[in-house]
Formats: sequence, structure tokens, C-alpha cells
Amino acid sequence: MKKVCTFIIIMLLAMVLSGSGCAEKGASIPVSENQEKEFTGRQITVCSGAG
Repeated sequence: MKKVCTFIIIMLLAMVLSGSGCAEKGASIPVSENQEKEFTGRQITVCSGAG
């Protein structure tokens, strides 16, 4: 019975934590018509690897 209760609590916590990132905090920003010009001159650096 203790294992079942622990499993249920862990699953509830996982659902709450995964759902908390889906909440919308502010008004959405409208998409501009000229998106390709919006990011000119900017740079993105991605550091990735497999280990």
C-alpha cells in the first residue's frame, strides 16, 4: 500500500510540474508581417553535444 501511495504522489507531482510550464503569463505578442527582417543582424550560439 505504501508503494501505491508513493507512486500516486510522484505521478501527481509530475503532472503538476509539467503543467505549470504551460500557463500563459502575459498577453501574446502579435506576429509581425515581416518576420525575416526582424532577426537580421542577430546571432545565435548553440552549444550541444552527446555524452
